[in-house]
Amino acid sequence: MAKKSLAEPLRDYQIDLIGQIEAAIANGHRRIMLQLPTGAGKTRCFVELAKNHQLNPYAGGVPNCLIIAHRKELIEQAVKALGQELGTTSDIGIIKAGYEPYPNRSIQVASIQSLIRRKFPLAGLVIVDEAHHATAKTYEKILEHYSQAIILGVTATPIRTDGKGFKDRFDILIKGPSIRELTAKQYLCPFRLFAYYIQRINLRNVSTRAGDFDLHQLADAVATSEVRADLVKTWEQYAKGKRTVVFAVNTKLSKEYAEAYCDAGYVAKHIDGETPEAERTAILTRFKEGKTQILCNCNIVTEGFDLPEMECVQIVRPTKSLCLWLQMVGRSLRYSEGKIAAIILDHTDNYLRLGLPDAKRNWTLNGIDRELPDSKGSIGDKNRKLPDHLPGKLIEVYSNLITPKTTRKILTIPKSTSKPISKINKDTNSNFTINFTENSGDRKPIKPKKLIIPRPTPEIPIIDEDTSSNFIENLGNGIELKMIAIPGGSFQMGDNELHYTKRVHRVNIEPFYLGKYQVTQEQYQAVMGKNPSHFKGDKLPVKNVSWNDAVEFCQKLSQKTGNKYRLPSESEWEYACRAGNRKKYCFANDEKQLGNYAWYIDNSNGETHPVGQKKPNKFGLYDMHGNVWEWCSDRWHESYKGAPTDGSSWETNAGENHRVLRGGSWETSAKYCRAGSRNRTHASNHSKLCGFRVAFCSFLTNTP
Repeated sequence: MAKKSLAEPLRDYQIDLIGQIEAAIANGHRRIMLQLPTGAGKTRCFVELAKNHQLNPYAGGVPNCLIIAHRKELIEQAVKALGQELGTTSDIGIIKAGYEPYPNRSIQVASIQSLIRRKFPLAGLVIVDEAHHATAKTYEKILEHYSQAIILGVTATPIRTDGKGFKDRFDILIKGPSIRELTAKQYLCPFRLFAYYIQRINLRNVSTRAGDFDLHQLADAVATSEVRADLVKTWEQYAKGKRTVVFAVNTKLSKEYAEAYCDAGYVAKHIDGETPEAERTAILTRFKEGKTQILCNCNIVTEGFDLPEMECVQIVRPTKSLCLWLQMVGRSLRYSEGKIAAIILDHTDNYLRLGLPDAKRNWTLNGIDRELPDSKGSIGDKNRKLPDHLPGKLIEVYSNLITPKTTRKILTIPKSTSKPISKINKDTNSNFTINFTENSGDRKPIKPKKLIIPRPTPEIPIIDEDTSSNFIENLGNGIELKMIAIPGGSFQMGDNELHYTKRVHRVNIEPFYLGKYQVTQEQYQAVMGKNPSHFKGDKLPVKNVSWNDAVEFCQKLSQKTGNKYRLPSESEWEYACRAGNRKKYCFANDEKQLGNYAWYIDNSNGETHPVGQKKPNKFGLYDMHGNVWEWCSDRWHESYKGAPTDGSSWETNAGENHRVLRGGSWETSAKYCRAGSRNRTHASNHSKLCGFRVAFCSFLTNTP
């Protein structure tokens, strides 16, 4: 039996990137580099690709997959993510000192240091994590061995220390959204940057070696500066009580910083590459649990350290490496509950030398396009207004934190209006004219405007929302469940513009009933006796429910009412959403109108909203786009090849128990709120993005 999966549904941009990578492979590319900012889910993407490769090997190769990393934390992170995605770790081998080898397992996660000394495993897909290290001789030897395999390198920073790119290693670069774009869509956390106006570390006599400052000279420059005395008091001023990682030049300075915090009465620890593995694990665990407030390190927490709760980074490590700079600041940009903004305390001049974390950077295989405007960020020296007195302490120099504002427009009716605002006259061609009348003597009469409403497809009759075929289920205490009668018909299922939906096919649907709204928290409480949602509100859609929970709700609701409720099949859901429309959305193709029908990333302000506030589709169903992803009964399949054409739930020829999600959510972009958009996660996963609506009275017998 598959173990419980904790994998979140793929984000919209992750689905896009996976589709681009698979398209590149189909077009003959064999050396692919993926760029995605720290915290945006590179591991989630390559784990999905590894799973897809096992099910259907890319380029006709062997289904085996090899994942290579250079640090223990990265290896453990990859194994954990694979286990979550696959539901088990029984098919995963680890090639690393101290781990028992399982060479026959089809997925191998390898330490580069161990792999180079052992027999290379069979692999049709080789994934290199933190691929900006791929210039090392060890990587070169291994990649030469896998000359016939697909090579995928993933990194946040496709640039070498000397500023060059990876054109000699890869033949195509696929770029994800920028830090600025991910922050605007609330996938990454905003930040506040504090720095000196007057540099406190004298770097004039520090030479350059291999593209960065000479470490010995740099350590002397930092040690003799006045920065050490500022560390604790600066942290107390701007970040007191926040979990903080301090980046130091070397081990000696890192230990000194930890001692300084301890002397001030705070719990601080130091780790470096020489810290014994058991001790290092214990220190990191205490920090993640919040028992340690400050973690001082040298070259340990720059990669493979995933702690969204970390709120502050304190940087005392000057660098010329853009890669290192973005890795350090990126540690703090992951979102967590209650985290409003990350704090970056830059005691160096890195932000001036290398640009702001969210600066516009045009990554290429040749490095960064130096001609790109704003390559250093949005606070150039020419435009920056300095205070009359230049302080010698850290002050806030930049922030991308913006307070969300409600953009919903509310139409108000003038008090002087006593007559009906509109009068609808239907004509014989199913079009109608709206005559606007007002009771204002000063205003000119408004000419009638003729609005054309498309005729419904003859295959699907459009029904009146108030038809007597609809019914209401009484759940007690005034709580009602409203069901809409969906007429039978035939439709074209799928969307050729979206990943996983490109095999458009005709499906026949029998009449059934579907919930007018997504199941609300008060309805879930009335049936289940509990409410797992984070955002609380009786009329808000219930969320944090797994597919298993939704099925149990249907079973208990059936027992309570005597009617057999269930989840809709995927084809029933899309049929009901489209309501006779073959456009991208239930209303049209115009994305600009989506805000009238859906709560999604552009208007949700990062939260769910009460059901029924937006416009319904032509069947009278609300929130079919956005608010929460909706569970369907079907098992997940990568394509529609072999899918049922009778509207039934697809239960055959599937792997692990992943189930289909439809409709998009409050965190989803417009593209993935489309009627044909598909997503999935494990049936046992409780996601903040997932809810459901119920179906009833169908001829189907194989639907849970």
